[in-house]
Amino acid sequence: MGLATRILQKANLVVRLVLACAFAPVAVFSIPAVAHAAWWEPSTPWNGELYVYCLEDYVYQSDSLRFTLDIMGIGSDSHGLRFDIALTDQYGNAVRWDDVDPRKLPVGVGFGHASYFTVNSDDLYRLQPGPIVISAHLQYYNGSTGAWTDTARPDGAADFILYGGNRPTPLPEFPLPGCFADMQDPNDWRYDGVYGVAAAGLITGYDNGLFGVDDSLSTAQLITILWRYAEPEASSNTDPSAVLNKTYLIDVEDFQYYTAAVNWAFENGVVHGMQTPQGYILDPNSPVSTERAMTILANYLTKDEPAMSAQEVDGFLLKCTDGSSVSEWARPSMAWALKTRMISGYDTASGREIRPWENIARGRFAVILNNGMETGALPPNNPGIIPD
Repeated sequence: MGLATRILQKANLVVRLVLACAFAPVAVFSIPAVAHAAWWEPSTPWNGELYVYCLEDYVYQSDSLRFTLDIMGIGSDSHGLRFDIALTDQYGNAVRWDDVDPRKLPVGVGFGHASYFTVNSDDLYRLQPGPIVISAHLQYYNGSTGAWTDTARPDGAADFILYGGNRPTPLPEFPLPGCFADMQDPNDWRYDGVYGVAAAGLITGYDNGLFGVDDSLSTAQLITILWRYAEPEASSNTDPSAVLNKTYLIDVEDFQYYTAAVNWAFENGVVHGMQTPQGYILDPNSPVSTERAMTILANYLTKDEPAMSAQEVDGFLLKCTDGSSVSEWARPSMAWALKTRMISGYDTASGREIRPWENIARGRFAVILNNGMETGALPPNNPGIIPD
């Protein structure tokens, strides 16, 4: 469409709106301004989807809550959109967006648009502490029919835990509802990483309320985490009791929580197994070392060995006092992890250590994944991962 054509179309729209205001003033002022979209004549009705992301696991009534509506769809036309948003507590009390934010009725928003909304403390105090659900309903204005129409996926929801009163400083020692009992101290260097990956749905805690921050991460757990990231729908809809091992890895069992994940990883070259006299094995339940974890992560994110020269690999590893101890097969992946800032190492009296031989703990791996999300090394291709 040429520039002159677009200018004429806009001018024609302005003329129509002026005429509408001149000859139908009562109608104009008795309905929302967004109804002027009735003059739009889109060729194809927009039919996108709505996702809602809560960027906090929990919040206190004295805090502000920020969450995201992500509008995803197809087509090239921009249409009038209408949000109906509510925060509802377990007792049915609700804070509706009619009285909270003037952006309730945005007009002319195209697909792929993200809107960030903030709920202030005055509104949060209207809700009772406990589980809170953010629900949203999305409609678009169909200029051809003159009606508001539900999108293909009109409803989205997210939840969080609301605590009463002010946020205590420091946090109390007893477990807080909705938090991991072994990760209560916000000054712990793993704190943001643990809750970041938990909010993204990548690493879940145990049934006993623990995250297991100091527990060693197993190979099976690592692969399952990557599978959740890469295939969120498949991982959430797969029944482990119906999955057979489709690889030639002889120690991968059928019907395990990790079996489908290993099948995916093997098919996509994320893992290859280790050769033994008996055959190739994965050793799924054994702790995974830092250098092996970074190799598996690099296999997935780079789809091959990271594209780094030998000189560049040496340059990154030699900045660490124990860089020379990295196994030859893991050197490119460990250097890639340093380059992308997914790992930074430990500060010690003798210098920075990356400890490639160390069995990586769940808490440390959570920090690594969260670093990747924050730096962009881990792209937000999972609907649960939206950068703030």
